Amino acid sequence: MGTAVAAAYAKNNKINARQIYYTPVAESFEVIGENGIVFQGTADPWVDTEIVRKECEKRNLPLYITENANHSMETGNVEKDIVIMEEIMKKTAEYMDAK
Repeated sequence: MGTAVAAAYAKNNKINARQIYYTPVAESFEVIGENGIVFQGTADPWVDTEIVRKECEKRNLPLYITENANHSMETGNVEKDIVIMEEIMKKTAEYMDAK
């Protein structure tokens, strides 16, 4: 819900915001623009990874895919999940720091 709301708000208010999309659902792409990065898990039951991949390609959005991660970017292995979150936060920080 947050991804779609943020994208819709930016679009409706003509705000050229740099967005960070964590596990967007397919419907989010109705309002997602061309400015942002996307994180997706291949085991997300809310959306097929191929849909996300194609929509990101259309918009030239960088896509970071995590194998076997669900909508919460969790795999069920706590140690692995901590590493996944660390990587996501590093990529997020790099994106935020880029000009």
